[in-house]
Amino acid sequence: MYASSDVFKSQIDRSLAALKEELKSIRTGRANPSVLENIVVETYGGQTKLRLMELSSIMTDDPVTLTVSPYDPSTLTDIERAILKSPLGLNPQLQGNRIVV
Repeated sequence: MYASSDVFKSQIDRSLAALKEELKSIRTGRANPSVLENIVVETYGGQTKLRLMELSSIMTDDPVTLTVSPYDPSTLTDIERAILKSPLGLNPQLQGNRIVV
């Protein structure tokens, strides 16, 4: 049993915050940048593993299209490969210095 209601409230708050993060990744009919944010990208010769949100900006072009614009263009192919390998079943397309998903 909980010693105080403050402890109970803090545990509930943490659980709700974790649930909100999980719910962000649910795929609906609209493109949502948070779906791609946590894809791990092996880059710079496999020496570095970073989340996609750390390597690029992810924007919504229209209701069904996401655009990934890397901060460093040399990471384009690594990002494309990571999106393809992800369990999301997406098909990224290189278009200049960005990736369209």
